[in-house]
Amino acid sequence: MSEAKQIPLSCGQLQLWVLEQLAPGKAGYNVTDAMRVRGPLDPDRLERSLGELARRHEGLRACFRVQDGHPVQQIREAVKVDFVRSDLAKVPAAEREAEARRIAARVSNQPIDLGQAPLWMVHSIQLEPEEHWVVLVIHHIVFDGWSAALFWEGLIEVYERAARGSCGGDSAEPGQISAFVEWELEQLRGERLGELLGYWKQKLAGSLPVLELPVDFVRPEQASFRGGKRSLEMPTDLARRLRELARRAQTTFFTALLAAYKVFLYRYTNQEDMIVGTPFATRSGPGHETILGFLVNTLVLRSRMQGEQSFLEFLADVRATSVEAYDHGDLPFHRLVDAIQPERTAGSNPLFQTMFQVNGQREMPTGETGISLEPLVLESEFSTFDLTLEVLETRSGLLLRMEYAADLFLPETIERLLQNYLFLLEQIVANPEARISDLGVVCADETTRLLEVFSRESSGLKT
Repeated sequence: MSEAKQIPLSCGQLQLWVLEQLAPGKAGYNVTDAMRVRGPLDPDRLERSLGELARRHEGLRACFRVQDGHPVQQIREAVKVDFVRSDLAKVPAAEREAEARRIAARVSNQPIDLGQAPLWMVHSIQLEPEEHWVVLVIHHIVFDGWSAALFWEGLIEVYERAARGSCGGDSAEPGQISAFVEWELEQLRGERLGELLGYWKQKLAGSLPVLELPVDFVRPEQASFRGGKRSLEMPTDLARRLRELARRAQTTFFTALLAAYKVFLYRYTNQEDMIVGTPFATRSGPGHETILGFLVNTLVLRSRMQGEQSFLEFLADVRATSVEAYDHGDLPFHRLVDAIQPERTAGSNPLFQTMFQVNGQREMPTGETGISLEPLVLESEFSTFDLTLEVLETRSGLLLRMEYAADLFLPETIERLLQNYLFLLEQIVANPEARISDLGVVCADETTRLLEVFSRESSGLKT
């Protein structure tokens, strides 16, 4: 075993470590990021490049152990990369992609031991001589969405340099998680911490709402974190009109979609007090943009809604709430939970039960060796919240992707929710001054389905 440097956990890492202890031996906090690689990929060079990438980033050499009753982060000097290869040449061509998905699902669902570095593995699946799937499975405690870009860009850079037989010409050394931990501890000293705590205690005062969506199954006493995902493309013209609405309202596309999501939840639940969580990158310090690690906080966005408000009026409220929240977004989520001490509901997350996020289009790195990368969308079998709505920018447009708790929802229910969210967005752009209580969330297809169900049930009644 190599020597290790020992450092504290960041606040975000501590939050994930605690959650991992509540549900040990599961893969709920695994992150899977997969690429379709076209071109003459050299697996041996790829494996060596992964080792070099681990040398450059502390997060890829980290593990977490308990000493004197407290978790500590250990950064190994070196790690052996967990690299696995599969060749599907003997599988019939028509069945190879399905088999690749089965392999990816299997490796994604393998629990990762936080005490053993590295906390990640890569599986290379060859479908054709010049087509591979490269599947990265890594624990969330050392990785976030920003890190995904750093990982693939860095990997291509190292791979290309190795192809040229060059050991020089390295890019600047990246920032490291140890420097971030030191910076974060400094930021949370003195008056700033008291200011942040005061703001959030005021925003989250009183009884906190628990989202009560209509579900298909009774909520279990203990969440299993079983989940799934469903996706739906947003029509290009609708996306254009939404962006124009946001511009006229002097707000962001994110805020307009968030406000619409809150209206959507309000119309389904009739709850006027609404909390939605959203991830927030904590990369404001020097060099943070080059750190591969979990540098994410969670913002708690609370709205008190009134059915008489127009959508534009509510949008202005959401904009003001979001600006304030981002200005006070430095308070780590676990410290917020400790300060608020929310009432715990069996099988439910504290503070909020649904997340919302918008992610921009990923720019894929290209190299001189003739290989190209294309992101793969793989089905998730885990969900840490009841619902998470992600709006994803792709080459072809906008994709709505909803992750759901399988303990609560059927896949077909989620498909209907996505259709109905689109229906609501269409109404909003058609008449943004409409009262939110007048905005419907049941599209024509859903209305027809409900009428058919009602008709069948009515015909079975005795007269």
